[in-house]
Amino acid sequence: MMAPPLSDALKNSSLSCEPPYGEARLPLLLLYTAVLTVGLPANLLTVGLTWLQVRRNNVLAVYLLSLSLCDLTYLSTLPLWAIYVSAGHCWPWSSLACKLTGYVFFTNMYISISLLCCVSCDRYVAVVFSLESIGLRRQRLAALLVLAVVLLVGAAHLPVFTMREGDAAEGERRCFEPSAAVTGFSYARFLLGFLLPLLVLLGANRGVLASVRHSTGLRRQQKQRVGRLAAAVVLLFLVCFGPYHVILLLRAAPPLRCRPPPAGLPDGEETLHAVHRGARSLHRQQCR
Repeated sequence: MMAPPLSDALKNSSLSCEPPYGEARLPLLLLYTAVLTVGLPANLLTVGLTWLQVRRNNVLAVYLLSLSLCDLTYLSTLPLWAIYVSAGHCWPWSSLACKLTGYVFFTNMYISISLLCCVSCDRYVAVVFSLESIGLRRQRLAALLVLAVVLLVGAAHLPVFTMREGDAAEGERRCFEPSAAVTGFSYARFLLGFLLPLLVLLGANRGVLASVRHSTGLRRQQKQRVGRLAAAVVLLFLVCFGPYHVILLLRAAPPLRCRPPPAGLPDGEETLHAVHRGARSLHRQQCR
């Protein structure tokens, strides 16, 4: 039997909306539903509580309120991703809608990471420079820092609107699935959006520990409590954002993506894709 012409094969491939991710569809939909069901009321409650602290001139509450608003923005995109997954990874709306949804997700995650760094740096300044920071740690300055983070991260992700991977109204109607362009973007996100903030967190918390260790005004139990808190902050960051970024690297590695699966096992790309999408939703609730 003669093989179909190459042009026909390409045509059929470009019109197909059936990716090899069918087995992961139901688990992902259940996960999206669970995250939305738990995350929406939890974040609304957090917004209310932190707003009360903001009105009491609590500087830290400014960052925590911003984090909760960030999470609510992300949760607003989950129904779109759920419809996309249920349709077999076939984007039913315009390319602009795909790019806007992707932009909200990408910026939202790294705004959250940056705000966590702000929280750690704020603690560092408050502990290490307790006297000098009395006039610096103000809500107005915290709000300006939040605004600067939003503008900086938002500007850094503007190239999302120029990526062909966001042209979901064409071809197979995929929305930001792996490609060479997204691969380079993934490496940049890992280095600048995960590794660099991790170093900032480690440095800030190490400074806090060093200052507390040499303090003569704190009891041993208080020093141990500060040490446990510093370790918990770093551990939480790794638990919340580490799995997603590790899987991000795995998906970006062409040799791993192109390697055929062992006999009897699901396709490697399908498995990574399922875990990747699950991790990027689950990490939102791990940090609540």
